[in-house]
Amino acid sequence: MQIQGFKKLTTDSQPSDQSTIGSLELSDVQLRALPPLAVLSISDSSFLRRLYLMFYCAMVAAIWVAFAPYWVDSNTGLVKSILCLCIAILSSGWLVHLYLRQKAAIPVGLLAYQAASGGYSGVVDSVEEGCWIFTGSGGDVKYQLAGEVLCWPWLIMLPLKNQAGVIKNVFIAMDALDARDQARLRTWLRACLKPKS
Repeated sequence: MQIQGFKKLTTDSQPSDQSTIGSLELSDVQLRALPPLAVLSISDSSFLRRLYLMFYCAMVAAIWVAFAPYWVDSNTGLVKSILCLCIAILSSGWLVHLYLRQKAAIPVGLLAYQAASGGYSGVVDSVEEGCWIFTGSGGDVKYQLAGEVLCWPWLIMLPLKNQAGVIKNVFIAMDALDARDQARLRTWLRACLKPKS
């Protein structure tokens, strides 16, 4: 019996060129390992910093605009005005905290895809299956792809899962890679993963 989504293993003497899953046929080309992707150098993205700043500033402004009627209305009691002010301050502080976390999560370092049957600059001696390797300030971390890859002209999103099962969305903006690395990554993604655009 074949489990959906897994490559069929058989001990029969006759080899099978294709595995059928329902009405969908997966050829050997689709099941074989992906080719390696050479190391990409990801720099700090000023575009993402400005994008995050504008988004969270808009959220903070929306909170203060929402509570403004309670402060200008003369019928609002003192206690209610103070309560609304405290809520606005706490909400703004929470959004500032989220902004700082988001800004700190902007990827800076080296990224590569290690194929199942190759080497990677001595970082990983051997792996059983292909994996993404990110080298940042915290050292080398191995990831597996955990979902659909989004590839827009101004942004690439890679949903990656580490060995602990934690999923991290890696956002790579257009200014984070030089033109050569940008072209190599987009060509590899379109040829191997067929991302959504």
